[in-house]
Amino acid sequence: MSLRFCLACRLSQLGFLRQRFVSFHDFFSYLTSLHIGRCIVNLSHSLGGIAIALTFLLTTLVALIFWPDFYAFTKTQFWAVLLGSVIIFATGLLNDIRGLDFRRKFLMQFLAAAIVVFGGGYSVRSIELPFLEQPLLLSDWLSLGFTFLWIVGICNAINLVDGLDGLAGGVSSIALLFMMASAFLNHDTLSLAIYASLLGGILGFLRYNFHPAQIFMGDAGALFIGFMLACSTIPPSTNSVSSFSLFTPVFALAFPILDTVLAPVRRLLSGKHPFKPDMLHLHHRLLHQLCLNQRQAVIFIYLFSLLTGLLAFVHSALAVLGILILYVILGVGLLFVSRRNSQREAMLFATRYSSAFVRKSLQREKLLS
Repeated sequence: MSLRFCLACRLSQLGFLRQRFVSFHDFFSYLTSLHIGRCIVNLSHSLGGIAIALTFLLTTLVALIFWPDFYAFTKTQFWAVLLGSVIIFATGLLNDIRGLDFRRKFLMQFLAAAIVVFGGGYSVRSIELPFLEQPLLLSDWLSLGFTFLWIVGICNAINLVDGLDGLAGGVSSIALLFMMASAFLNHDTLSLAIYASLLGGILGFLRYNFHPAQIFMGDAGALFIGFMLACSTIPPSTNSVSSFSLFTPVFALAFPILDTVLAPVRRLLSGKHPFKPDMLHLHHRLLHQLCLNQRQAVIFIYLFSLLTGLLAFVHSALAVLGILILYVILGVGLLFVSRRNSQREAMLFATRYSSAFVRKSLQREKLLS
C-alpha cells in the first residue's frame, strides 16, 4: 500500500513538472536568441536532469513522511546515498553550466562514493556467479576497490552513453525494469520503491527527450541516474551480494559498460588522452557505419539491452559464457576498426551530423587559411 502511494505521488508530480520544463525550455531558447546570460543558457541543457532529480527527492520526502520502514532505512543507511546523490547532481550541474575538467569531476565522484561506502556501510563483499558453487569472496581491499570502481564506473557509463536523443534514459529505464523484477521476486519492497521512483522520473522525462529531443538531461541527470543505479544495487552492511543484486544490472547495462571500457582503450591505441572526449562511441558508430538514423540506432540499442537483461535471469554458465564471448568479439572488432579508421570516421561523422553552425565555421576557417 505504501509503495502504491509513493508511486502515485511520483506520477502526479511528473504530470505537473513536465509541462513546466517544456515551457522553461522555450524560455531559455528565447534567452539564447537574445544572448542573455551564458550560465543561464547553459542551464537549459540540464532541465531534464533537474526534473529527474527533483521528482526523485520529492518522492523520497513523501515516503519518509508516510512510510515508517523507509524512514528507518534512510535514517540508518540510505541517507548516505541521498547525500552522495546531491553531490553528484551538483557536480554535473556545475559542469553543464561552467565546465569542469575530468580531474575535478572524478574527485567529486570519489567523494560521493566515499560517503556511501564509509558513511552508509555499502560494500560488495562477495559475488555469486552462476558457474561457481560458492560465492566469490573479496578481501577488504578488493571489496573497497570494487565498490568504488562500480559506483564511479556506472556514473560515467550512463554519462558517456548520453550521446543520442533518448539513449541514456531508455537504457537506464530498461535496466530499472529488470532490477524491479528481481526486487519483486526477492520481496525487497524498499529497493522496489526506489527503482519505481527513479523509473517514473526518467519515463516522464523520456517523453520529451526522444528524437527529436525538446529537452536534455545533461551531465547533472546522467551522473545522478548512474549514481543511483550503482548505489541501489549494493547492499549495505551485509557479507554477501546475491546474483540478482549485481548480476542483473551488469547485463542490463551491458551496452554502456562495454562502451565505457572500450573508450579509454580505443583512445590510448590511437595515441590520444584516455579521457579526451570524441565522437567514436558505439552509438556513434551505429550511425555512420551502419547508416542508421538516431531513432533506429536508439531502438537497436534498446533491443540489445533487453536481450542482455533477459539473459541475466537465465542463471546458467552457458548463457554467461555465450554473452561474454559476444562482448569480446564485438569489442576486439570495434577496437581494430577504430585503430585503422578513427580519423577518417570522425571526419565523416562531423560532416554528416554536425550542425549548420559548425559546418559554416569550418568553411569560414578554410577560406581564411
